[in-house]
Amino acid sequence: PAFSSFADDFPKHLSEFQSIFDSLEPHREPLPGIWNEYLDQFQKLLVLRCLRGDKVTNAMQDFVATNLEPRFIEPQTANLSVVFKDSSST
Repeated sequence: PAFSSFADDFPKHLSEFQSIFDSLEPHREPLPGIWNEYLDQFQKLLVLRCLRGDKVTNAMQDFVATNLEPRFIEPQTANLSVVFKDSSST
């Protein structure tokens, strides 16, 4: 239901959607028309998937950092000396 009028509204804002497509960070660009306020964050990911599938991972990282915590997207570092002490030859 949230996208029921999206197909009709898309051509009206074609140049604005084109600028999102051409952007270096399309996942951080606001959607044109009513869509930036009307859609929730997850629904905006769906629109981005249609426009720029290559940037969905970046958008998902922003989504997780905003809705959960940034620690869930930060790479874990391993202390090799601790890992070595816990390991065995088998």
